[in-house]
Amino acid sequence: MSVTAMFYENQVEACAAAEAAAELPMLREKFRRAGAAWESLALAARQTETARLKREAESRASKLLADFDHCQTP
Repeated sequence: MSVTAMFYENQVEACAAAEAAAELPMLREKFRRAGAAWESLALAARQTETARLKREAESRASKLLADFDHCQTP
């Protein structure tokens, strides 16, 4: 997991703790909304990282296949 996604997830946890500790309803709502926003950012970061890893793997596989084909061609 990327450092960015870990940071976002830590923020989600911090907001959940702050929401649980808040005594005022408006403050709890503020932390709930902030936590939801951080969760969206964490999800986007994880999806981006997954897509990047997939592209890198496909690129490596393509290069290996091209190298293999090159070795097989007389």
